[in-house]
Amino acid sequence: MENGEKTRVSSRKKDEVIRYGEYCKVLWNDSHGQTREFRLLKTKSTLRLFNFIVMERKIRWEGLQYRSLENCTLTETGNGVAITSVIKCQVNNQAIKILYKILTDTLWATYFVEINVISGRNEKTLLLEKKGGYWLLNNTIDHRFDGCADIDISLTPFTNTLPIRRLVFNGQLRNRIEVIYIDIIADLILPVRQYYTKISDSVYLYENEKSTFKAELKTDPYGLVIEYPKLFHEK
Repeated sequence: MENGEKTRVSSRKKDEVIRYGEYCKVLWNDSHGQTREFRLLKTKSTLRLFNFIVMERKIRWEGLQYRSLENCTLTETGNGVAITSVIKCQVNNQAIKILYKILTDTLWATYFVEINVISGRNEKTLLLEKKGGYWLLNNTIDHRFDGCADIDISLTPFTNTLPIRRLVFNGQLRNRIEVIYIDIIADLILPVRQYYTKISDSVYLYENEKSTFKAELKTDPYGLVIEYPKLFHEK
């Protein structure tokens, strides 16, 4: 046990877990300050618990422009948020499948993105990773994205949630952000400037500076977009 791996379960109660063999030894400080000890068999569920899974949420969107269907899973832990999603759509009568993974810290600042696009026998992978103040595109620093805080993927409403959760809104003042925009269909990636304004607790105004496009996004209490006019809606 002395060589076991210790992992904090609850900073509030200062509980600890020591993993060894096929069991987890749990040390728990109860409300009376007494240390309790018990063992749990190692399973996927117990290991997930000890890795601080706080919340798991699934959401499904239908896209109107390309008849897309997206199944997205968010897992929020003590270290941040992991998002994995699968999008299926039709472009020029060609079936396309997009798989993406996004990692953020606890303040919803994005630091890792992986996108796989599968069309017929062709597959393309895009990797974005933030290292210090720089973004690496497919493992090479790309200074075009210096100063970008969020990412925006064209075929999903999920990436609108990133600035909605990350920003601190002061009344109805506009928030200007620099974004890495990824256009899956056009196979483009470029920096853009966007604006977000909080209209109410469940409605945010999104604006794109270059295209002058704007839309009022309806969200659920968690900040996930449930209605994106003429483009996406929760299914």
